[in-house]
Amino acid sequence: MRRWEESVGELARLEYLQGHFDRALDHFGELWRMARQNGHDQAQVWSRHGQSTVLLRMGRIEEAASLLEGSPTLSLDSAQTADTILGLGLLAVARLRLGKRAAARKAAEETLRQLERTRPMANFNLEGYSGAVEVLLALWDASLRESAGRSRDLEQLARRACGALRAFARVFPIARPRDRLWRGMILRLSGHPSRAGAVWREGLEWAGRLRMPYEQALLHLEIGRHAEVGGASGTVHLECAGEILTRLGAASDLARLAAIKEARRLRSGTAGGDTTEG
Repeated sequence: MRRWEESVGELARLEYLQGHFDRALDHFGELWRMARQNGHDQAQVWSRHGQSTVLLRMGRIEEAASLLEGSPTLSLDSAQTADTILGLGLLAVARLRLGKRAAARKAAEETLRQLERTRPMANFNLEGYSGAVEVLLALWDASLRESAGRSRDLEQLARRACGALRAFARVFPIARPRDRLWRGMILRLSGHPSRAGAVWREGLEWAGRLRMPYEQALLHLEIGRHAEVGGASGTVHLECAGEILTRLGAASDLARLAAIKEARRLRSGTAGGDTTEG
């Protein structure tokens, strides 16, 4: 029965990576029912984390947060370090989406501590690694926008987390598109927009090669977001992102796309000034 649970979990993760969010959620639900029936605590954790991953993409943030906050992840022993990393990384993202910045940072920093104590060990940990990077980058970005000075501590934390993700991507190719996404963001925040664009385009190539539509959408979104306002390139990339995200039912990212389009529309009507999206 344990092998069957593992197989259902792997199938659910594969469906997620291929962008079949509804089917992935169904399989993770099936895993939950099996694990509960068999009294398998770790498989219940796998289901919680899998469901939460999909729910975050679908815009059902509070449901995801509830599953994660109620997870026994933090009390798992060292044999389940991979589960701890995934749960904490996802929790950091959920808290950030709910506007709980301090709590999000706490979870992201704890994820980073876990990452730096171990080597990449499980392919399903992509969202754990990425979650830490995403939250720390978002907080660093916000600190740059909201204050005149640079937040050196957040920058250092984000770079460390990105380094951990890069090491993970060397072992597990499925992480290469996301690695390029966040490395490009670090380059942009560091004042290197041209290099950032090159890294994002490399990530887009990887996402296409690996047939990972959600990763393609994220990279199209970032390239389009930072393209010259009023230019055709930005519009094309944002439209590509929108088509994929709509097909996948990725409500969270569709909301972000709508906000980006509106910001670019407003900027296009402003005479003078910078012509790239910040």
